Amino acid sequence: STVIGRAWGTIGILIPLAFEMLPSFLGLSLPVDLIQVPMLSALVGAIVSGAVVGKHLSPVADNTIMASTIVGCYHLDLVKSQAQLALPSFIASLFGYYVVGLTINTYGSVPSAVMGLAVALTINFIIIHLLYWLSQYQNRPKTRRR
Repeated sequence: STVIGRAWGTIGILIPLAFEMLPSFLGLSLPVDLIQVPMLSALVGAIVSGAVVGKHLSPVADNTIMASTIVGCYHLDLVKSQAQLALPSFIASLFGYYVVGLTINTYGSVPSAVMGLAVALTINFIIIHLLYWLSQYQNRPKTRRR
């Protein structure tokens, strides 16, 4: 998605591939019941969120180029500002999907999704507050000592 700048194109390519690959990784024969593959919803979520983050980080995305042209700024400056918004969510979602992957076989789909969401929201909250604290620390006025 970052390379081509199209989130829907990435989703359209990866979801059919993932639907065929996941049962083969689990050793299941096709057709598969959705109950046999509880990881399917997490897989679709990871593909969609990864495609959206990749689109936000892409310097060749049509939305990025059009928005920077309309506003009159250099388009890589817009990509940098979007990266500041997308990367904390990306890092938090990595941890969330990791928790889902660890807990889905033990607790089931819904409790693992709730735990993954709670972990992702907590980590996103912590990262955003750390970034805010760092920006306040860097922008504070310097006092001179005599």
